[in-house]
This record gives sequence, C-alpha cells and structure tokens, in this order.
Amino acid sequence: MKNNPLSRMRSARAMYEAHSGPNMTPMVDVVMVILIFFMASAVVLGPEWFVATRIPKQDAVAPQTQTPPPRIQLALSREADATIITLQGAGEPRRIQLSGVTQALSEAIPADRQSDAVILVQAQPDVPYQDVVRIHAICTQAGYRKVGLGN
Repeated sequence: MKNNPLSRMRSARAMYEAHSGPNMTPMVDVVMVILIFFMASAVVLGPEWFVATRIPKQDAVAPQTQTPPPRIQLALSREADATIITLQGAGEPRRIQLSGVTQALSEAIPADRQSDAVILVQAQPDVPYQDVVRIHAICTQAGYRKVGLGN
C-alpha cells in the first residue's frame, strides 16, 4: 500500500502547487446581477432625462423687498340665532353683516393688493357650517383667490 500513489498523503507544498486560485464563479454572478440592475434602471430613468426643468434665473441686482400680502380675518360667532362677523386685520376690529362682507373687504384691502390678499375665515364651533361656506363663497366670488378656513 505504500507504493500506491493514490493512497499517500499530500504534503503542504503539493497542495499549494495544486491550488489554482480562488473560485471566480460567485464574483461573476454578482457582477452580472449588478450589470442587469444598471441596465434596467437606465431604461426606467431614460425618459426623465428629457423632462424640461425651469430653474429661476438670478439677476445680478439684489431682489427688491416686497411688502407682505394683506391678511384679513373674518371671525364668525353665533349670537341670538344670528351669525355675527367680525373683520380683523385692517385697523380696528369691526362687526359687519353677511350682506356687507364684500363692501367691508374692498374698504379694508387696497384695490391693487386684492389679488394677493389672504383671507382667513375662523368660525366658532356653534356657527352653522352653511354660514362658513356662504362666507367662503362670497369671498371667492368677489375675486379673492387666497381664502382659507381656520379654527
């Protein structure tokens, strides 16, 4: 049995010389998966390259300071089965009727600032929702674009 070459033990040197290097199969598999991932993502992202973006141009001149838009609050409260409207934000708070909302707003907000005026309708919990909607509709019909509801 000693002369049989298959049964003898290999030495460390023989094992080192027989070694052909690391197994490259897992690394090739990983590289192929990464390649497929990049190819698939390029197909998905391709149309986005043609999206037109509009970045605002910055002038060399310093921006002019703008005055903030006028802010008006319409506070709705309920007294004796009637909705009371209090206009705040333009001088002294004053009470107005539902029919006089448009007139009071045009007096409180200058004509050149009506397009950017901010109107906030704040209603107490006991005010009927239909009155809140009615005030909002009156403001939007009068041409005010920034009408919001608050609490």
